[in-house]
Amino acid sequence: METMPNSWRTPAPIKVAFFDIDGTLCNLGTLELLPASAEAIERLHARGIRCFVASGRGPLDLDGLPMGLFDGVAAFNGQHCIVGGEVVHDLRFSKESLDALHDLARFTDRAMTFQGMDD
Repeated sequence: METMPNSWRTPAPIKVAFFDIDGTLCNLGTLELLPASAEAIERLHARGIRCFVASGRGPLDLDGLPMGLFDGVAAFNGQHCIVGGEVVHDLRFSKESLDALHDLARFTDRAMTFQGMDD
């Protein structure tokens, strides 16, 4: 059996792991957790490693993912973070920023999607 090269070893024990969704935990376009992903997360938990979802998606786009398997989520690229069911970070765009982005989208003829916590 091969041993891990010293350069790959971590200087401290791993305490937390973050996972993207699309193409990592799930096949692209679905929120169905791949069996190998679920097994890997369970193995990490057994080693005392906390597991989080890290996604550009918002909470509404995570509906259907088995969130009970995770210790928390960093949604909207870290703008909205939940640990153990409690919101620990929530950084929203101001109305002025959203208005400016909306104007930019119209001016440049670009599509943008805006999502809040409820719709």
